[in-house]
Amino acid sequence: MDAEISLLMANQALAAPGKLVYDPFVGTGSMLYTSAYFGAMVLGSDIDGRQMRGKNTSIPGIFQSAAQYEVLDRILDCCTFDITRSPLRRGNFLDAIISDPPYGVRAGAKRLGRGKQRVVEHPPAQNFESTASYAKVPYELSDLTADLVLLARYLLKKDGRLVWFLPTPTEEYQDVDIPVCEGMEVVANSEQNFGKWGRRLITMRKITSTEYASPSFDPEQRMQELGGNITLNPGHKDFREKYFARFKRIEDAETYIPTRD
Repeated sequence: MDAEISLLMANQALAAPGKLVYDPFVGTGSMLYTSAYFGAMVLGSDIDGRQMRGKNTSIPGIFQSAAQYEVLDRILDCCTFDITRSPLRRGNFLDAIISDPPYGVRAGAKRLGRGKQRVVEHPPAQNFESTASYAKVPYELSDLTADLVLLARYLLKKDGRLVWFLPTPTEEYQDVDIPVCEGMEVVANSEQNFGKWGRRLITMRKITSTEYASPSFDPEQRMQELGGNITLNPGHKDFREKYFARFKRIEDAETYIPTRD
């Protein structure tokens, strides 16, 4: 993420002293540094802790970079977990969520789960400590973005802001593609155009002090939680497949084999 863009996003989130800002897809922490620069206290999480830790296992890379930017004292913590299995047990306490969700281009977005249930014939001993990583399944972008809005509604205070990027094919995007739900409204929507595709910088605000339940992250309940305010086939659905097909029509892309330029 370019420094100028992350500064813009922190400004859109109204990051300032006394504010608490969270990035649920923190990666290497670029959103945290800029929000902390504006004086906010920040925390982040990611399903893959390797990006946060970096190569130096004694001092996490995010903390090293924050020290160089002189904002280490504003980094509350960074945790490794999947947002669909979040350890956060209460909501309505954040001032802002600022994030650049994974598009699935460099690496497919993931969430915990198994495609097929596996029977464990020999469970590990009671005191056995396993270091194996948990099984993950693909997290389709349109599902991820809808869940992100519902998560923001749960975690944000009244007037709290969600600032995030939505990648989408330029010719397929429509304003109705942005997932909205009761209690959240869109206050800004701008485009960074790359030709056949672009990124929409979306700023949303929680407009009520109502405390909502945590999202279920269940595909069968998502439509109900959104109150029906979702397009079934938004332009960003299956964005990864469209990207590697170079945004050709689906019928033309079925036989397309990606090559290196």
